[in-house]
Amino acid sequence: VESAAHELDSEGDFVGSGTGGIDDKNLPPTPCVRICRYNADFYGGQVCIGCFRDAFEIGTWSSMGPSERQLALMDAADRCPSEGSEGKFEGAVSLEELLRQAKLWGKL
Repeated sequence: VESAAHELDSEGDFVGSGTGGIDDKNLPPTPCVRICRYNADFYGGQVCIGCFRDAFEIGTWSSMGPSERQLALMDAADRCPSEGSEGKFEGAVSLEELLRQAKLWGKL
């Protein structure tokens, strides 16, 4: 399976890296997609419509460890509207990408 900038095997692990399938250059430092907006109708305006993290998760991201980042991404994935749903925002990070990043942070 191959995405725009990442090559994954059938289990979703990176191909060709030397550390258990994880290549740091393929793991973004943050799930931010530079939309950084809030919508009052989406989780009461408390969740970014670009990355689906809440203000606390965004504000503490840089001080979180890998397991905390994994949990934050799993929470964001729970908030992410499914493809084609009314609540999906153009340009927002995909559910698949949030889950991929969560899996990788869990392996660090």
